Amino acid sequence: MKKTFAYLSILALAITGVLVTPSTSSAVPAFARQTGYECNACHFQYFPKLSAMGRAFKLGGLTDASVDMIEGDNMSFPATMPVSFIVKLRYLSGAYKKSHEPPHKEDRGIWEIPDEATFFLGGRLAKNIGYALEVADHGFGKGAVLFGIPTGGDFKLGVYVQATDGHGPANGMELNNTGFLRGQRGWEDRGNTYAAQNIGLGTGATGLGLYGGNEMFWFNVGLWGPASYFGGLKDDGKKMDAGFDMAMYYRAAFTPSVGGFDLSLGVIGSSGSVKCVHCGDDESVTEIKTDFTGADFQAQGEMGGMTLEITGSYVTGGGEDIAFPSSKKTNMNVGFALGVTPAFGIKANMLTVDADAEGKDMSGTGVGVWYQFAQNVYISPEYIIFGGDGASMDNKITVLLFLGF
Repeated sequence: MKKTFAYLSILALAITGVLVTPSTSSAVPAFARQTGYECNACHFQYFPKLSAMGRAFKLGGLTDASVDMIEGDNMSFPATMPVSFIVKLRYLSGAYKKSHEPPHKEDRGIWEIPDEATFFLGGRLAKNIGYALEVADHGFGKGAVLFGIPTGGDFKLGVYVQATDGHGPANGMELNNTGFLRGQRGWEDRGNTYAAQNIGLGTGATGLGLYGGNEMFWFNVGLWGPASYFGGLKDDGKKMDAGFDMAMYYRAAFTPSVGGFDLSLGVIGSSGSVKCVHCGDDESVTEIKTDFTGADFQAQGEMGGMTLEITGSYVTGGGEDIAFPSSKKTNMNVGFALGVTPAFGIKANMLTVDADAEGKDMSGTGVGVWYQFAQNVYISPEYIIFGGDGASMDNKITVLLFLGF
């Protein structure tokens, strides 16, 4: 009875978005402070998914600004520090296929308050230099510095250096909301909704690369290894000693506009091995494979006065002695998010996992809603039903309350 009452209360709170329009929110997180834009100008439907404008801002090296600047000889940065504080509160509940006595974890219901608490700093460091830095409760979480190369036209070009404890090689530059970058997605339960996250692309990474693009396409190509001084899956916060003997990462997407919809059709992958001491679990030289390939699509637009986003992805990877800790898998997912009002929307997703290991195939069918109290505060309940021999649970409920200021 208590659980039923709690679930109904959460659902009722979210559904009020159909009837209630949120109060106008000034742009408050870090990039909004620098640009003067509303949060929803750069984010499609809700944070952290990017819109076309958000993709252009990121591709421009995070340097656009409309606030007062401190200008001087070879110097240009905002007069105020563009900083945000991000808090995520979560409730998790579910039913395991194999019951535990006494019940534990999701069987009993988990309150994660907070799940994450992060200071985020980012924006313009100089006229053609931008940065993004996350300082979490456990220390530095991720960072990237983008050096823009003047081209004299609409085509943007730059180089980056990056490191992350769990966002993978896409941390340097990623513009799609299809799950290849852990922190840029529309579902909180990433591992049971996105093909790339189920394989394990949310891993520690250090690298550098070249990026570029315009309204019609963008690309990112570089070197990386599965370790970072920030900490992470393979390295426990140790520096990567691979020199330039790193793996190759590549990413490209075609981004036309068709029938009022912004489209993105992309390919992605990594190849090669990295040899280093601190990539492994001990003090010996370890060779870590990084091979994976994938493709994705994304469409954003309006339909009948409502906003619509359709996403899908395919990825194959994993295996022994590889940076992504899973068996060899071929995963696919497809989903949509429909913004019924500016405050309220519904979403659905289907994930299939085809594992080489016998009896490990899995599927996850998810439905969810979101309601924005303000552009920087929203709640999103998600419900996923699992199938296949590889699923450890029958179902799972995730309720996220996000606050950014």
